[in-house]
Amino acid sequence: MVSIRMAFVPLFAALTALGAWVRVELPFTPVPATLQTLFVLLSGLVLEARAGALRGRGLPRTVAASVLGTLAIYVPGVLVLSLWVGGIREALVLGLLPLLPGDVLKALAAAYIADLVDRVLPRTCSLRTSHTRQRL
Repeated sequence: MVSIRMAFVPLFAALTALGAWVRVELPFTPVPATLQTLFVLLSGLVLEARAGALRGRGLPRTVAASVLGTLAIYVPGVLVLSLWVGGIREALVLGLLPLLPGDVLKALAAAYIADLVDRVLPRTCSLRTSHTRQRL
C-alpha cells in the first residue's frame, strides 16, 4: 500500500520553492520573512515520514509537532546567523525575535491545515492496482 499523501511530495516541493519567493524584507533584520517555513512545516505534518508517532492525531498534538518543527528550523538558522552577525545574542535579536510572531502564526496555520487534511483524507489509501506489486 502506498499512502495517497505521497502524491503531495512534488506539490510540497514546489510550494516550498515558491514560498521562498514570497518574502517580506524587514528593515530591522537581515533575515526576510517568507512562506517557505509554512510549507516546510505543512509538508512535515501532512507527509509524516518518520515523525508520525510524535504528531499523532488531534489538533493539540499537531500544534506541538508544529512548534517543535519551528524550533528545528530556528536552531540551525540562529547558529549560522551568529557566525555572520558576531554572536548568539545578536543572532537571537536580529534573526529570531523579529520573525517569531509571524512564525507562530505560520506554525498554527500549518497545524490547522494539517488537522483539516487528516479529516478529509484517509491516512492510507491503496494506489496499487492488481498489476503492481510492492517491493521490499
